[in-house]
Amino acid sequence: MVAIVTEEPMTALPQYARVPIAFIVDVERWAVLRGWRQLKIETQNTNVGACRFYERQGCRLRTINRAACPDLPDEIQLLWDEDLQ
Repeated sequence: MVAIVTEEPMTALPQYARVPIAFIVDVERWAVLRGWRQLKIETQNTNVGACRFYERQGCRLRTINRAACPDLPDEIQLLWDEDLQ
């Protein structure tokens, strides 16, 4: 099973505006209730704030893919894992 969460501006989700921690906590809770053991998160090197946030949340950077965005040569795909309890 796969869930996709896009990096939309938090203003697109008013209940999480200015509180990204609440968003990730709700996603974690949702995943655990479905028996998931791990989240996989994708971002790009150009979104430094998101990268720092995921790292603070205990996510581990697993994959760096320099060729994922051929139309955007300055963007590097970063794939993160978070183990769920």
